[in-house]
Amino acid sequence: MSDFSDVKEITKRALQIQKMYYDFLDDPEKRLQLLNYYLPRDAQQGAAPPAWPLMEWNGHVLATQEQIGAYLSNLPRTMKHQIHCVDAQPLPGNESGDSFMITISGTALYDGEHKRFFYQRLIVSGMEKKFYIINDY
Repeated sequence: MSDFSDVKEITKRALQIQKMYYDFLDDPEKRLQLLNYYLPRDAQQGAAPPAWPLMEWNGHVLATQEQIGAYLSNLPRTMKHQIHCVDAQPLPGNESGDSFMITISGTALYDGEHKRFFYQRLIVSGMEKKFYIINDY
């Protein structure tokens, strides 16, 4: 994966995923649509419960889409993320450019008054012509 065009394509995908992710997360009416982008438990290769967690967020280890949905439902209704930096890196042994890590940092404003810095990493993999988040931490 040393070809500049491959890195450019991964960067383009990463920016699209980042924009979609935070647009959905910041809109309480669309927030649960994020669940469609997390790898379903039955698609986890060789996974027998508990498998690996899909999300580790603020000390919460969430292994299923249902757990993530419950967590997202309990987030403050009013949230706004401001992205300061996005970095995308291909994962080793990934000649097809379909698996990569996105690192995102910025600030989040909760309920219009509680501003916090955040740092998030998404491991993304392409499967069946769709990209899924296989780990969010």
